[in-house]
Amino acid sequence: MTKTQSRIENISPGKTFGAATESFFYLVRKGEDGYEIDCGWAVLEKEDDDYLSHTYHPFSPRRLQPWVGRRFQAATATEAAAIYDSAKAEILARRAVKGGVVIGSVVRR
Repeated sequence: MTKTQSRIENISPGKTFGAATESFFYLVRKGEDGYEIDCGWAVLEKEDDDYLSHTYHPFSPRRLQPWVGRRFQAATATEAAAIYDSAKAEILARRAVKGGVVIGSVVRR
């Protein structure tokens, strides 16, 4: 069992485990049907962005900024830990996270 898996297994229902900075975040939320894994990263604001749409961020950073990310579902803590560790590694290496459902405060094509 990995350290991440152990931490995820010990999350109380409705609570989260994760980390964030002003430029990225990753978290696991335990629900009734398994786990939800979110990861996101700040993007440069574009001229046609609606600045009022940048209001949601799971960790409420000090300043509002546009961000994009991915959301994954996992049935077990083992699966959630694998997704979490993979997404974290991709973000820290400044690579786009693949898969999951697109989430974010702005929608871009």
